Amino acid sequence: MNTVRKSLTDDADTTMVHAFVTSRLDYCNSVLHRVSATSVQPLQNVLNAAARIILRKRKFDHITTDVQHRLHWLPIQQRIEYKVCVLVYKCLHQAAPTYLAELCSPVSKSANRGHIRSATPGDLAVPRSRKTRYDQICFAVSGPTLWNSLPLSVRDPSLTLTPVTKMVAHHSIRRIRKPRATRKLHGCVCYRTGVTADRSFILWELGFSTFFAPVQWQRYTRARQVK
Repeated sequence: MNTVRKSLTDDADTTMVHAFVTSRLDYCNSVLHRVSATSVQPLQNVLNAAARIILRKRKFDHITTDVQHRLHWLPIQQRIEYKVCVLVYKCLHQAAPTYLAELCSPVSKSANRGHIRSATPGDLAVPRSRKTRYDQICFAVSGPTLWNSLPLSVRDPSLTLTPVTKMVAHHSIRRIRKPRATRKLHGCVCYRTGVTADRSFILWELGFSTFFAPVQWQRYTRARQVK
């Protein structure tokens, strides 16, 4: 693709990438839900290479911002979750095979749990499972779990497939762009600058490796006093 993209237009590049790359990355990718990050990373590398072809970027250029704002592409992990949510929607609207639709039943239709609080917003029943990787991967558990995590506006039963897919994708993009949380650290000091961070918020991006934990800070001060 790198050899022919110089002679193609931007629209032709996009069509070529969708025909040969993204269509294969999205094919049956719902079976990869909750797999290890090591297994997903090769697919993400392929998607990044395809994005560089469309954006005409070099191999080591930063493309995260352009992929989100210009191409509006989701990362591989979010694409997998998106596919699972769309499959759950089809199960709820009789557009999926019967053996899958039977795995997605609302809590309100359950004879034993129809009166509980989760039956009101239209949550799906999540069967009990062991906290192992294989039990959490199966569609009977992962599908209802992901569907219940969506906002109520997305789970509106009166919506058709097209607006639901757009709202699910928008929800995934908002989760990606959500700023990282801050953490309150007491009695910590930056060993690079020597500035104490008592009762202040330190951005998560700085990392805990930059700061001493409270216990380590006490040991550090005692060691300095001994010297």
